[in-house]
Amino acid sequence: MLRPTAPWEKGFARPRPGGLWWEPEAQRFRAWYQCGWACASANPGSVGDCNSICVAESPDGIAWHKPNLTASPQPGTNIVFADPPVDTATVWRDEAAPASERYKLAIIPTDGTRSELPAGAGYYQLYSSADGVSWRLRVKRTGPTEDGDTMFYNVRQRTVRQRCHPC
Repeated sequence: MLRPTAPWEKGFARPRPGGLWWEPEAQRFRAWYQCGWACASANPGSVGDCNSICVAESPDGIAWHKPNLTASPQPGTNIVFADPPVDTATVWRDEAAPASERYKLAIIPTDGTRSELPAGAGYYQLYSSADGVSWRLRVKRTGPTEDGDTMFYNVRQRTVRQRCHPC
């Protein structure tokens, strides 16, 4: 689906765990994915757990393009979140939320120097956005979480669930 093609991706683009949503008002899919990594210079063997978050768009879910965003943290790129670097991140679209908070982002921040957080050192930061590009911090620090956690929105029950790996 995606491969790294932009210089800021630093040869790295993966949808883990990211988020992929249909936007009915724009008649397109959007996928948020981890791109680039800050750990590479300090930890060359890292798997990229110090990333930015980028977005790609598709009318059919097959052919994808990476938009040049003017509202990006780095204008002219498709980066939608870069500070702090993230260990993992999940984006979901909340149809029940007001338009100003339609998109949600949960990240586990990292210090940008190591690809693995010590056990129990991780925590979530929670953000919201009207457009999936410009994010507003809502919760600065949750309780501790382990590495590799993700969140998803259950549209039928309108609840947020947490899944961790390994548990």
